[in-house]
Amino acid sequence: VPVNSPAYYLFILEKIIKNQIKPDLIVLESDPYQFNEYSPGFKKSNLPYTFDLGFVLKYFHIFEREEVSDFLGYLLFAGKRYPPDLAVFWQRFNNPNDHLLQLFYSTDEFQKNNRGCGLSPIPIIEWYVRDLSEIEVSSMGTKDWLYKNYKESKRQKEFFRLTIQRLKENGIDFIIIKPQVSPIMEELLRNDIIIKKAYEDWEQFLHYLVPVNQFIDFSNSEDFYCNTFVDGSHMSKECYDPMLEKIFEIYNRKHKL
Repeated sequence: VPVNSPAYYLFILEKIIKNQIKPDLIVLESDPYQFNEYSPGFKKSNLPYTFDLGFVLKYFHIFEREEVSDFLGYLLFAGKRYPPDLAVFWQRFNNPNDHLLQLFYSTDEFQKNNRGCGLSPIPIIEWYVRDLSEIEVSSMGTKDWLYKNYKESKRQKEFFRLTIQRLKENGIDFIIIKPQVSPIMEELLRNDIIIKKAYEDWEQFLHYLVPVNQFIDFSNSEDFYCNTFVDGSHMSKECYDPMLEKIFEIYNRKHKL
C-alpha cells in the first residue's frame, strides 16, 4: 500500500481476522517515512478515506484529539471528505477523455469486477525512465514530500508493533520488505543526516520486532538488484517478478516446501 501508515496495516489486518480469514502469508512494506509524524499518508489519506468509527474509538488513546475531530468531520460531512473543486469540474467537463480521468474509470471498473482487487496504473511492460535527470528530479521531489521536517512518530511505531503482535497472536506468517529505490534516491537519503538517523532508528526498531528471516531490505540485498525505475523511488514492472521470487524463496525455505 503506497505511502500509507502502519495504522492502515492494523486496520486492514483486524478486518481480515474479524472475518476469520487466515492468509498463508502477508507481505508488508516498511520504510522510515512511515514513521514520520508529518508523513502525508496518514492524515490526508487514512483519516478521510480508510478508518471506521469502531477503529478510531478502539484506539482513541493513540489518536490525537485533533485527528479524532477531523475524522468525525469527514464521517459526518461529505463536503469535507470530498471537497468540491470547480477547477477540476471545469477541466473534466471540457476534456472528458483526460488520461487520468480514464485511468480512474478503468481502475474503478476493474475493482468492481474483481471484488476490490487493485489495478496497476502502469500496466505497460518494459516501461521505465531512461533519462537519469528525470530520475534525479523525481527523487528530490519524493524526498522532500515524504521526509520533509522529519520527526519520529511514536504513535505509528505503536500501530506497527500492534500489527506484528496481531499477526503473531493469530499465527499468520508474514514478511516485511523494503523495496529498492533508484541509486540516485539512495544516495540522496544517505547524504541527509536527519534521514540517515531515521534509517538507523528504523532498522533497530524492526530488528527488535521482526525475526531476521522475516525481513528483506531489497535496497541492501546482495542477491537482488534491479536497475529499471518508473521514477526515482519506484521499481519498474520487470522488477516485481524477481522480487516476488525472492520473497517466496525465503517463505519456502522457512517452511521447507
